[in-house]
Formats: sequence, C-alpha cells, structure tokens
Amino acid sequence: MGIRTTKWSRLSRLGGLAVGIAGEAAGVAGGVVRQGRDAAVDRFHRNTAERLTAALGQMKGLPQKVGQILSMLDAVLPEDQRHTYREVLGRLQAHADPLPWAELEATVVSDLGAPLGARFAELDPTPVASASIGQVHRGRLHDGRDVAVKVQYPGVKEALHADLEQVELLVRSLGAVVPKTDVKPLVDDVVATFLEELDYRHEARVQADCHVRWSHDPAIVIPEVVPSHSAARILTTTWLDGDDIGSAEQAAQVLKDRWGAAMWRFTWTSITTHGWVHGDPHPGNLRFLSDGRLGILDFGASADLPPRLSDGLARAAALARHPEESDDALLGHVLGAVGLPRDLSAEVARPWAGFSRLLFEPMRTPGFRFSEDYVRALMVEIQDAKTAAAKTALWRGIPTPTTQGTVVLMRTAIGQAAVLARLDAAVDG
Repeated sequence: MGIRTTKWSRLSRLGGLAVGIAGEAAGVAGGVVRQGRDAAVDRFHRNTAERLTAALGQMKGLPQKVGQILSMLDAVLPEDQRHTYREVLGRLQAHADPLPWAELEATVVSDLGAPLGARFAELDPTPVASASIGQVHRGRLHDGRDVAVKVQYPGVKEALHADLEQVELLVRSLGAVVPKTDVKPLVDDVVATFLEELDYRHEARVQADCHVRWSHDPAIVIPEVVPSHSAARILTTTWLDGDDIGSAEQAAQVLKDRWGAAMWRFTWTSITTHGWVHGDPHPGNLRFLSDGRLGILDFGASADLPPRLSDGLARAAALARHPEESDDALLGHVLGAVGLPRDLSAEVARPWAGFSRLLFEPMRTPGFRFSEDYVRALMVEIQDAKTAAAKTALWRGIPTPTTQGTVVLMRTAIGQAAVLARLDAAVDG
C-alpha cells in the first residue's frame, strides 16, 4: 500500500492539524477562567505535541521531516513546556510509525535483483528505527557481518509533490506553538534538501567517502557501506551499537564532553578542511558509545560547500582562536564567505555581526560549555540576519547571501548546538 499520496488525503490531515491547534490556542487565550489557566495551557501544549507526533508520524515524508526539525530545536519552545515537547515530539527522531514489512519487501527484492535469502542470511522484519523517508532493519550477511538495511518507503517521492503545496498549513500550526519564533525558514531549508535525501546512491557515495576519511580518528565511528547490498532505494551499512541521546544525557559528564568534542571536531574539520557539511545533525543520527566514541549516521542531507564558503569560514575560525582580533575582522570574513558585501549598512550588518560572534564564540572561549540559552541566542541571530538581508534586498537593492551552502550551514550550526546543549558539553576551540 505504501504512503497515501493523493493531494486530498494529505491535505485533509494537514488542514485538520492546523485548524485543531489554532482553535485550541484561541480557546486557551480567551475562554479559560484565570484559576484554571495554567492547567489549560499545560493541556494545550501536551495535546499539541501529541497531535503533531500522531499526524506527522503516520504521514511520512516532508511533514514528518518538519516535525523532526522542531523536535531537534527544542530550545525555541516555551521554557516551561520544553520537557513535554522533548518527550513527545522526540519520538519522531527515530521512532516514527513504521510500515509493515510486507509493504517493503518487494522494494528490497526488486532493487537488489535477487530473493532475500540470496542476499541476506537473516533480515528482521521488525524495524529498529523509522524516520521520514525510510526505515531501518537489522540483518546479517552470509559472510557473518551484522548490517543495518535502510529501505525507502514506497510512494515517498510522489507524496512529496502533494506535500510541497500544502506544507504552509503545517507552518501556520507550528506558529501557534512557538509564536515568537519564525519557523518558516527552517521549513524552507528542509524542503530545499529533501529531494537530495531521496537519492540513496548519492548518500552511499558520501558515507563511503566519510568512512575512509575518518577511519583514522579514534573518537569517531562511521559505519561502512556495503555496495553489493545497496541500490536506488536500499542502503546497507555495517551495524553500529550505541546509546541514544536520552541515555547519553544520563551519562557521566566526562563522557558527554568526549562526545561533544568529537562532534564539534567532526563538524568544523569537515567544513574548513574538506569543504563539506553533515546537514542533519539531529540526535537520531548519532550513536553514543560507552567508551566515549561518537557514531555518526545518515548522510543523506549532507552538502558540498563551495571554496568561497569553506575557505572563508576557515579563515574566520583561525581568526576566532585569537581573542585579541576584532569582531569587525571576524565579520568581514563571514560576509565574504556567504557572498555579502562588506560595506553593509549598520542595520543589516548588526545581526550578521551578532551571528558571527556567536557562531565562533566556542572557539574564542577555552572550555566553552553549550547551553540552551546559547542555542536560543544563536537562533535569534540567524533569523535576524536572514530577515535583515532579505528585507534590504527587497527595499534597497542590497543582495541576500549568494553563496550556495549558507542555509544548510546555518541549519547545521543550530542542530549541532542543540545536541551539545542537551549534553551540557564543553569544547576547546
């Protein structure tokens, strides 16, 4: 059966979600007696989180991907309700409602060109994880290797076309949850990269390259791709055990700092040395090993960065490690990297200066420890910078960032900071 792909079936669910959330938000704001208001607000946020999880988890595809982004960025959620959304929406990161194996088996057989028994010694029909465009099953090859087999949902490409026209409804419903935060740029970023994630062959090439590139780093583990068992809608890699973010949060701080340092090094070495970025660093794509190593999964949303962006950020990072250097010099490198002129008006330059300062603050501050306050501040500066540049482009003819990769870089910066804040991790440069 696969995924429901008709515009009407997808629209009806998104529309019902948006109307339900907006209606309950209005009721809480205007129709609740004062003495019962706190309880009503609590119920509203709990019900909203449950509705989002139920609807997005069943729909697959783009709407669920948007929900995963929101669950990753819980620092922007209402402070007194953050635990509720983290608990409920967090299910979308790796535990979305799976499809029955009967709906996926034909895809595996067709794409691999052989019966299951010819390819796998074992393949568990119960998934170990399910996400927005596919789900993962544990298997074993005939040579004895344990593997993870990611299978793309049938019909997900067709469903995307219906979702692209209707996702604005979902954006409006999320606005009722975080009324002081503009979530539309996040949604736009997801839409822009979603098509790339559907190309499992491309993802296999990227992951294979990263496995080789990082094989000599003792703190980072990237599963090896098995090319003979991968295809357009199938990606098979070696199996990696490890804890999820919930368990990692309960670990000793020394371990959390090791995981954080590994993640920080992986991200910034990739950007400044390899001209590449992992564009989806949400907790579901990470495994936290008990010996302090960090496992990194899911390379579908990665992006190659043009030399202007990666080289410019490398120069900015080198400058940031010398605190005596001025903020103006740092800003100049960032503006050049993203393709903005360096003689911006004060109105436009101010938020970009704030973004630049915050982005590189961990490099300027020995033992910098990430926090939810830092994530919120970084999000605000990113939104203000993008908004200021866009408004000026429309009204005064000054361009917005022109360097490809700028948007995914910003999303990566927020996502990484959100994970490191949950670990309360400290890094050194």
